[in-house]
Amino acid sequence: MTDTVTEVQTGSDTGDRLDRKPLVSIAGLATFAVLVWYSSSVSSLPYLDGLRRIDLLFVPALFLFAVYGVAPLVSNPERAQPVWEYAVRRPLVLFSLLWVGGFVVVGLVAPLFIDLSYDLAATHQAPVFASAEATLSNDCLGTVANGRCSGTWEHPLGTTSIGRDVLTLVLYGMREALTFATIVAALIVPIATLVGVVAGYRGGWTDEILMRIVDVQQTLPAFVIYLIASFLYGESQFLLVAVFGLTSWGSVARIVRNETVHLRASEFVTAATVVGAGTPHILRRHILPKLSGAIATSVTRQIPMLLLVEAALSYMDLTVVTTGSWGRTIRTGMSSFPRAWWVSAVPVVALCVTVVSFSVLGDALRHVVDPRTSE
Repeated sequence: MTDTVTEVQTGSDTGDRLDRKPLVSIAGLATFAVLVWYSSSVSSLPYLDGLRRIDLLFVPALFLFAVYGVAPLVSNPERAQPVWEYAVRRPLVLFSLLWVGGFVVVGLVAPLFIDLSYDLAATHQAPVFASAEATLSNDCLGTVANGRCSGTWEHPLGTTSIGRDVLTLVLYGMREALTFATIVAALIVPIATLVGVVAGYRGGWTDEILMRIVDVQQTLPAFVIYLIASFLYGESQFLLVAVFGLTSWGSVARIVRNETVHLRASEFVTAATVVGAGTPHILRRHILPKLSGAIATSVTRQIPMLLLVEAALSYMDLTVVTTGSWGRTIRTGMSSFPRAWWVSAVPVVALCVTVVSFSVLGDALRHVVDPRTSE
């Protein structure tokens, strides 16, 4: 009984911290909205003037991720300790964790410091570790031997047919992939959490109706819905993130629902009910704080699919893509494949490593959050 009371008190302390997050979120989003309005209507502000329309969604989504994902780990590092201990004992998990961290950091800062320009005098330069036919480029920047042009450190991963640096394109591709995945995840999490918690806590006919809605949603592929919507309304990045964000939350909602059912039957929730706590109090202080691990795990395991979808749609020219998209770079390189194989191969490798890293990290989080899944 003492342990149960302690658990209830701990839930109350967690809930007190949880109460501040919505206020911080509202204040931050309101400040960003005011700054955007001021920059567009009154006087241009540095950094805001160059924002794309999709960035107006990316910045708030990133802010919410920082408030609800990063800030709790900074204020309480012990929460991340089990994941780190699990990773250091497994080289593949450790590599995946470091790669995902680098992917996020590079995706955020690289476009601020590098320029996506081109040089027609440096077309089809080979990577520094390879060589290409000397006739493939306008002017070989390296040494020519036996009719082949060697790569140089000036363009360590080579260049495209118009002289764009492939390394720069890969770094910009990280930004595009991060933008898409972050916005979609920011839409998935609140919808899935709301549906899953209501279904799991209320039970009965409410649970049945919401889970049937989830079943219907999961039978309608977001990819097909986007193709139909883009045919009717035209292609846009906003439409892309809206469709996948609003139609891809079913699997996460089901996991949240199962966790909520488990928590509802726990002793500390029963104790809170006995002492007269209401439903809002129980949800806010004893249910929602304990769902963060399951939500983070399920969303992380869904990100690989989102990255592949973004690259596939860009490759097939089915969305308004930017030059930096990995799919667009792969498509561009296929016109000169296999002579200039690196233009397509390098972003393919970057995409594959990122997808596998998120998958491995998602599995690791699942094992840490729910040890029952361990073999």
